Amino acid sequence: MLPLPFGRIVYAKHGEYHQWASAGDCGQCKFNLEIPNSFGVRIDCGYSVPDFLMPYSVRSVTAQLGMLSLIPCHYFVSKKGIDGQGNLILEEGCMERCLGCDYTGSIHDCSLVSGRTMGPPSCAGLEFLRNQCQSDNERTFLDLYLRMNKDREGPMPIPQCYVDPLDRYRSDFVLVAKSNISRDWEWLSIELDSRMYHQNSPADAEKDAVVSQNGFRVIRIRTEGERSILRGVRELLLTLERL
Repeated sequence: MLPLPFGRIVYAKHGEYHQWASAGDCGQCKFNLEIPNSFGVRIDCGYSVPDFLMPYSVRSVTAQLGMLSLIPCHYFVSKKGIDGQGNLILEEGCMERCLGCDYTGSIHDCSLVSGRTMGPPSCAGLEFLRNQCQSDNERTFLDLYLRMNKDREGPMPIPQCYVDPLDRYRSDFVLVAKSNISRDWEWLSIELDSRMYHQNSPADAEKDAVVSQNGFRVIRIRTEGERSILRGVRELLLTLERL
C-alpha cells in the first residue's frame, strides 16, 4: 500500500457506453479521461488525485483498493466546493461501471468512506480488509473505527502489517498520521489484547521494545467485549485528534 495513489487514478474501460458529440454527455464528464472517436466503445474513467487526500488515509486506501483487479467497485472523488462554514464539499462515491452518458445513475455512497452509514451494508473493498484480519475482535475494531471516523480524512487502520525490518513481528493494525504540532509522521502500532493473549508477558514486552525501536508508538486496546473495544477506539480517535 502506497501513502497516496500515483497522481492519476485510471479505471480501464470503466465506462460501457458514451455519446461524446453533444453538450452534457460523456465529453463533459469530470471522470472521463478520454474522448474516443466512436460511439459505444468502452472508455477509461478516473480522476487526478485531489490535493486534500492525505497519505495512508481511508480515502487513499479506498482509491488504491479500487485499482486492484479483484475489487470490482471503483472509488471516485472530486472537490465540489466550500459551504458557508468553510467546510469542503466533496462529490464522491463508488461505481462498478458507468452504464450511460450520465454517471449519476451509476454512482452510490461508499461503504468504507462513510463508515458503513451509507451505501450498501458492505462492499468488496471492505470485505478485502476484513479478510486480512485474524480474529473477530480485529474485525469489530475495524468496523467500529470506520463507523466513528466516517467522512473524516483520517488514517486507515491497515491490518496485519510487519513492524520490524526482519519481518518478525506484525501488529494487529498500523495507522500512519501526520502531527499538526511537530509536522512529523506518527506511526501507531495497535494491539488488541484479549483475556487469553497479550497479558504483558516477556514476549509482549520484547515485541513492544523492538516495535518502538523501529519508530512505532504502541497502543494496546482491551477486547473484553465490544464495549471495551468501542472505548479503545474512542481513545484512539482522541489521540489522533490531539495530533
